[in-house]
Amino acid sequence: MSDLEKRSTDRAREILRSLTPVQRALVTDPAPHVSGLCPRRAGKSYAGAAAALITGEAKPGSISLIVSLNLKQLKRIYWAGGPSGLFTLDKKFGLGLNFNKTECRWEHQNGSIGYLLGTDTPEQLEVIRGLEADLYLVDECKSFAPRALDSLIDDIIDPQRATRMGRLILIGTPGSIMAGPFYQATHPEALDHDKQPLCITPGTTDQWNRTAESDLLWSFHHWTLEDNTAAPHQWREALIKKRSKKWSDENPTWLREYLGRWTGSTEGVVYRYFEEKTTAAGPGHVTWIPQCSEANPTGLPPEGNPWHLLGGLDLGFEEPTALVVAAYSRSLGQLRHVWDTSASHMLVDDVAEMIREAQRKYGRLERIFADAGNLGKTIVATLMERYGLPVERADKREKFDHIELLNSAFHRGEVKIIEGTQLENQLISDQWLLGDRGKTELARLGRLTEDPAVPNDSADAFLYLYRGAQHHYRTEREPEQPKMGTPEWVKHWEKTQLDKARIELRDQLRRERKPLNPPPSIAHAFVGTWREAWDRNWR
Repeated sequence: MSDLEKRSTDRAREILRSLTPVQRALVTDPAPHVSGLCPRRAGKSYAGAAAALITGEAKPGSISLIVSLNLKQLKRIYWAGGPSGLFTLDKKFGLGLNFNKTECRWEHQNGSIGYLLGTDTPEQLEVIRGLEADLYLVDECKSFAPRALDSLIDDIIDPQRATRMGRLILIGTPGSIMAGPFYQATHPEALDHDKQPLCITPGTTDQWNRTAESDLLWSFHHWTLEDNTAAPHQWREALIKKRSKKWSDENPTWLREYLGRWTGSTEGVVYRYFEEKTTAAGPGHVTWIPQCSEANPTGLPPEGNPWHLLGGLDLGFEEPTALVVAAYSRSLGQLRHVWDTSASHMLVDDVAEMIREAQRKYGRLERIFADAGNLGKTIVATLMERYGLPVERADKREKFDHIELLNSAFHRGEVKIIEGTQLENQLISDQWLLGDRGKTELARLGRLTEDPAVPNDSADAFLYLYRGAQHHYRTEREPEQPKMGTPEWVKHWEKTQLDKARIELRDQLRRERKPLNPPPSIAHAFVGTWREAWDRNWR
């Protein structure tokens, strides 16, 4: 053994000695599929970082990937200077790592390398697909929609894991979605189609004579806040909290936040979409399959004609810019998802092209509701004035009230989503950040927020769109509208916008307590601006 190999081995052993017994059992488990479930503050991230560094030090030339749904959140936990941060551990154990901050990559002295990778962009997924690694560690698994995590494991990781005899480790805290690979990997009562569990106690054989190694079962590790012996004061405070709150042993918050166990409570889920999809009403209650053709590119059912196409736009730069297209029918009383897309680092021209792509595919959007916060107000004005796009500022007030209205619409079967899309994944995975407080208490205190680790850009875009849809104004059959682009259509559109401008101006004057009935020229200003854009861009 060379001096470098001996130093690397000694450093790996030193990192291993720093782990608690439960962390050490997870990190050293030789099974190809390993799962770990624990509450927050129980040392999960430290165990994940240690697993990657020990692999790198103990096996020269190895590759370790730490993966999560959200790269930004992953960098905050593993890349920054916290106790689980790679820079902190590098300094603590004298590893001499070489860091590439641009690629979120680190290199060991023995040639081993590691990466932090998110799955929230196609580019990051392609990087994972192209790396045959010795360790795939997927963190915060509860943040993944079941279908998305299924695809990551079955379509990307497992086909290439066996090349280097690698291990796949899933770790996370209990979520609100009791379905999918992570739930099956960390709950002994979760059964497959043959009514058999998919996880097993490490190093054992179950009643069907199966092992984790021979049958690719999940070798399941679980620990509580009490097991975090590196910070024993946390458990003492947890017991005091339980006693002061008068929580029983079966209290959902106690089980989830301190014992790290799955509960049947759904209060942590933002949208009721997945619950409605899996009820006795059946998938078609909240989903639909477009029947697309050259004559009908949206695939919308003709019995709902006329369908009105709308867009929802959530603007970002480092965070993705998301566009969702949907259509509503007053005769059917329905809102149907048609298409969605998203991308990061988009300039105004890129956003305009994204909207134009949607219009080339499905037809002109009647209205587009956009997030106008921060620089969004300038972007919205530019999209309208320079490009002549029907973009307007979305109403973002009382967001949580409108989430509940959308949930009620899902329950009634008025809103239908296309399965397997990014929008569906986010409607399933979006969760409240509850901590040790209940949803009702946080809402009362005005502190109810969505979990920042879970992307929700497409879900927000759809919520903007939903607030502007008029499917709930149900009629027997709408009169046919003038064909888009004809003089009759222009006249009808101008009248609609003029009426809207008058109403908005009236409300503003009332708020400011100014006299009503202003000169007509003020109300006509908006339509005049739009007409100039029409002449410049569409004629």
